[in-house]
Amino acid sequence: MTGLKTWGWILFVTSFVIFWSCVLFVPMNMNRMSGGEALLLMISFVCFVLSITVWAIVRAINESRTNK
Repeated sequence: MTGLKTWGWILFVTSFVIFWSCVLFVPMNMNRMSGGEALLLMISFVCFVLSITVWAIVRAINESRTNK
């Protein structure tokens, strides 16, 4: 369970760091976004969605343990 929580936090922090590094350090113009910028934003989005999924799984496991 601790490993799953750690994995969720790693995914969340990774998505946060990638997103803000892309926004702050790479001058972004949505009309002329390069392939690298788009790839970074997609990786950030996927990491964020995966972290939410892990959070939901951990919460479901905790609820099933308390209902027993």
